[in-house]
Parts: sequence; C-alpha cells; structure tokens
Amino acid sequence: MRANSFKSILIALPCITACCVLVWFGYVQVPQCFDGSSPHDFPNYYFGGQRLLEGRPIYSNLHDDVMNKFGWEYNVYPADPPFAVAALSTLSLMPYKPAWWTLAIFSFISICAVVLLTAREALLSKDSTLITLSIAACSPPFLYLVKRNHFEMALVLCSVLGWMALRRARPSSGSCYFWNRRSTKAISRVWLLAPLSPGGSAHSL
Repeated sequence: MRANSFKSILIALPCITACCVLVWFGYVQVPQCFDGSSPHDFPNYYFGGQRLLEGRPIYSNLHDDVMNKFGWEYNVYPADPPFAVAALSTLSLMPYKPAWWTLAIFSFISICAVVLLTAREALLSKDSTLITLSIAACSPPFLYLVKRNHFEMALVLCSVLGWMALRRARPSSGSCYFWNRRSTKAISRVWLLAPLSPGGSAHSL
C-alpha cells in the first residue's frame, strides 16, 4: 500500500508541477510576446512571409515593418532558408496574434508527439511516459522556444520520424524526413549520412 502511494506521488508531482509552470508561463511570460517588452523571433517568420507573399525583398531589416505595425524597436533580419520562409508564410495570411498562437500550439502538439513516439520506441511504461511528458512540457529549453516562438519543434518531429523510419530499415523514408529537416534549417547535417551506412543504418540506431 505504501509503495502504491509513493508511486502515485511520484507520478502526480511532475504533472502538478508542469501544470503550475504552464499556468505561470501563460499569465506572466506570454503577454510579453505581444507588447514588445521581450524580444522574440516570430516577427522574422511573420513579416518575412508577408514580404514573400507581397513580392517584396525578404532578407532586409525588419525594423520598419515591425515599427509601423506595433511601434516596437526590432532591428533583426530574416535569416531562415527560402523553403522555411515559404512554409511559414501561410501564417502571414492570419492576423498576428492568431498566427502566433497557431505556431505555439503546434509546438506543444509536436513535443507531445515526440515524447509519445519516442516512449513507444523505447518501450516505456505509461507512467514513465507521463512523467517524461510533464518534464518536457515545462522544461526551460522548451518554454524558451515557445516564448520566442521558434519553429524548431517541427525539425525535432521530423528527426524523430526519420529515426523511426531508419529503425524500421526504411532508408528512403528516413532520408525524406531528414532532407525536409535540412532544407528548413542549416543544422545537423550529419543525420543525412545515416541512410548511406550498410543495412540502411537500422542496426546502428
């Protein structure tokens, strides 16, 4: 009985902590993303996509775009590859705040998918998966990503799907995921070599 109580506490503690942290994050940190008091990267995506859709040059200072719309000081240049700019330009079809929330919610859905897929591959128990998910969702790196509203969770999701494909000896599918990841961000190129190893690299993963 005592062991069951300890197990329940062990599972409930990270879940309750995650809920408290996320509530604090929503009330304290998120509002700063819309008043210019905290710098973030979402204007890069939003106004870069807007320039693409309007046929204007993309890679120049965003100061005037942000100042004219919000009155913020924002001296940043779009720096993402063209494929990323094109993919994210769909957000520019929405008003700014709904677009921001769309990407933020996508990041939360993605981290849940990443944890659940990885846990299934690692044969984790339901309790261990729930604890891992709670810790991941309220971890400082993830909350930093959401506050700045980066799109890197899409890259992490592509990496996990590619890894799963390689584990199932499907190098072609794995290559597609990794090439898609590579085309949206110029990092982690070494993953692209994995499908070239003998046996589709499934044995090495």
